[in-house]
Amino acid sequence: MTYLPPLDKYVTCGRDGAFRVWAGKDLQHCRTVATGSSWITDAVYLPAAGRMVLAGMDNALSYYDVTR
Repeated sequence: MTYLPPLDKYVTCGRDGAFRVWAGKDLQHCRTVATGSSWITDAVYLPAAGRMVLAGMDNALSYYDVTR
């Protein structure tokens, strides 16, 4: 699980290759974003860049702009 302070949201990652965004105040599901079919093994938020980086079992890295 990763917290995104500027959005007050939490992000969880799954074996299905998707990450889910949850509201910080009530933990309600906001959206699901599919990144592929590979299990997401790690996620990190880079505050200086405003991006989140995800690593998958297929050795791929995915970058997402959290401000959009």
